[in-house]
Amino acid sequence: MGEQNPLLEEMLARAEVSVKQLGEQLSDLKARQDSVGLEGVVLKTVLKLGAAWLGVILSAWAVELAREAGTRRQCACGGVARWVSLRGKTILTLLGKVSYERVYYHCKQCKQGGGLGDRAWGLIQTRTSPAVKQLLAYLSATTVGFATVAQNVCRTMCWPKHWLSGKQVQRLAEPLGSRLDELEAAKVASWWGALTAGLSAELAIAQPESPTRVEASGEPATKLPTRLYIEMDGIFARLRGDGDKGSDCWREVKNLP
Repeated sequence: MGEQNPLLEEMLARAEVSVKQLGEQLSDLKARQDSVGLEGVVLKTVLKLGAAWLGVILSAWAVELAREAGTRRQCACGGVARWVSLRGKTILTLLGKVSYERVYYHCKQCKQGGGLGDRAWGLIQTRTSPAVKQLLAYLSATTVGFATVAQNVCRTMCWPKHWLSGKQVQRLAEPLGSRLDELEAAKVASWWGALTAGLSAELAIAQPESPTRVEASGEPATKLPTRLYIEMDGIFARLRGDGDKGSDCWREVKNLP
């Protein structure tokens, strides 16, 4: 491998350090035959190694992007953004906190700057990865209470409790939830349009061809409805609690006649 792939060499070096650290903890666990502790230690080691790998890879990608862009690049305002320096950034990912370096450009015309790669990786003005946001949005939609989601994620991912709060979960999940609401509303509107179009076609076909012929036959003309009502017997609604977000609950709302 040699000098041909320094990225892989760096990843292997990080893996070697993690294996040595894990080996130092195995002797005590083996003496106590603690399988639960063993799982926890291995999981933490793997997550820590994965976070280190992710940081190394993102830093390498940032360097490649900078080589392609050069020291100057076109800014969105029409001006020229110039290479300022390498700047570090720490983000929250599924593997934990990840730190990496990327090339920072600044435009004198609009006085705005940004790290090259942040836009492509969905990290502009945020320190939370898109994968974490997707996870939080899914759990928020299936779990009652943002604080509960934060506690469950921190416990499952072996994160410190202060890494994620109920308020942070709400702030991160709501934009994606709003977008999903828009997509859902568009689907419902499309389905309703198709349904009403089908009903209109059926009503038009059901109309008698000749009112005079019906009257002549002596058969009473059938009066078709001009408006159709559809209602539900009951639905479940989410009720906000007075206290913490974890006090939210679902209650059935009945349709009284």
